[in-house]
Amino acid sequence: MAIKNIIVCGDSWATPDRNCPGKHFSEILNNEYGYNVTALSRGGMSTVGICFQLKAAFFDMQPDAIILCTTSSARIAFAVKEVSETPVLKDIVYTGTRSATCGTPHVGNADSAIISDNSIIFSDESVYKKYKNLSTQQVEAIKHYYAYLHNDHLQKEIDSWMTGHWVSKFKNEKIPVIGYWECASRLDSWQENSQGVQPFFEQGKNINWVFHTDFETQSELAQVINQEIRSLGKLI
Repeated sequence: MAIKNIIVCGDSWATPDRNCPGKHFSEILNNEYGYNVTALSRGGMSTVGICFQLKAAFFDMQPDAIILCTTSSARIAFAVKEVSETPVLKDIVYTGTRSATCGTPHVGNADSAIISDNSIIFSDESVYKKYKNLSTQQVEAIKHYYAYLHNDHLQKEIDSWMTGHWVSKFKNEKIPVIGYWECASRLDSWQENSQGVQPFFEQGKNINWVFHTDFETQSELAQVINQEIRSLGKLI
């Protein structure tokens, strides 16, 4: 089976930036390699939010392959208003001027019910005020949760169960799931920093795109992913 329709799920690393159209690996796969790539990713997305992306891809989008970018366990998802019995990706808030996925057909909007984001934003009012349905009481509750209840090891285990569920469902349908970080680790520009995160930053270079890397790295990443897709296509 030829792999043509690809869905990208993840956080900022997997998200195209509307301020530099055509430079993200997902757009390069579209424009230069001839795939039909749809990104559902969004900056700051939690594992819960990414699993809603995977759910939308599985039930609504007929993918031939998934590119999955997992994220930190220090993220949270919670409802700020009533949610239906079977929530979907459109229930996840997508807001902001940078992530090019905001405003696209399959995702939520600024008025959606579920906030999914990085814990650090809730310490900065200038950042979290973008969520119009978020109350001061909820912000304080989040701060208390991280101060007294959140455990990183426990959350990592729970996150692995959630993503594992969807990866298993795709594999049962013989839909390959391509790991973003596995592909990224093959790049010459891959560097490990002191925090144990592996960004592609060139030494001393200031990179301000949503996807955190320079354009050359995105081009190299698209090439590696294309090679992975071609090898998978021969096995299917």
